[in-house]
Amino acid sequence: MRSKRRNGKRARLAILLLIVSGCSVQGPAYRYKIEMPMMTVSPIYHNCDIRDDATGKKEPTECVTLVRSDYRQIVINLKSACLASGQSNEVCQTGE
Repeated sequence: MRSKRRNGKRARLAILLLIVSGCSVQGPAYRYKIEMPMMTVSPIYHNCDIRDDATGKKEPTECVTLVRSDYRQIVINLKSACLASGQSNEVCQTGE
């Protein structure tokens, strides 16, 4: 009777060790740092209409106007971070 209890405790201990060791094993850490560029001017928020390609209907929404160079730098930074995290060109929409 005693050996069955001991074997049960050992089995639980082995399972616990496997779980703990499995949680501590990780792949390479994601270390890419996204830097937000300094905006040339503050974004301008305004109401606008977006046309639905499928129906042709215009949908009212809120839009943001950015300086092109600011927008470009934000997109480059986000796509770079996406690629650095191991995603594909397609997922990151890099156009390659």
